Amino acid sequence: MTQRTQINLRIDNELLQALREKCAAEGCTQTEFITNAIKSSLGIPITQANLIEIDERIAAHIQPIREELDQLRAALGEFAA
Repeated sequence: MTQRTQINLRIDNELLQALREKCAAEGCTQTEFITNAIKSSLGIPITQANLIEIDERIAAHIQPIREELDQLRAALGEFAA
């Protein structure tokens, strides 16, 4: 793995909150999101391993939502019957 360096930066609170919400929605860390944004801006390809990991995390977040949706559909079906 590549050696990593920690950086500190200052951003507006609103931007930080938007970053947190986006990362939560996409199931990624702030580090991953910012790293991928920098790579994209610089024209550096995002590795396939990163994409697979992100896809797996999104799938893990979506599965409970799908299960809850199925339960809601079943409950609504009972009301319609």
